[in-house]
Amino acid sequence: AGNDVPVAKRDQAFAALFYSSGWTQEQLAEREGKGQSWVGYKLCFGRFLLYSTITTIVVKGREKPLTEGCFRSGIAINGTPLPLLLGSH
Repeated sequence: AGNDVPVAKRDQAFAALFYSSGWTQEQLAEREGKGQSWVGYKLCFGRFLLYSTITTIVVKGREKPLTEGCFRSGIAINGTPLPLLLGSH
């Protein structure tokens, strides 16, 4: 858990950069050498971060930085999974 903060900061920075780049999902996937679904996850997380002040979550009573993986796994805020807060399923 010692590297949660750097991983979260990296995830958040990539997501924000991808979302604000203006590039298509296909262009980003080609540039990064990744699949479009991988890029799609980053774009969804970036869209969430653009409209949210949530950068940490509480898991089992401990505050943790919000990573793309936690976001995608459906971590809940007040009982509502984060992806559902965005309207994506």
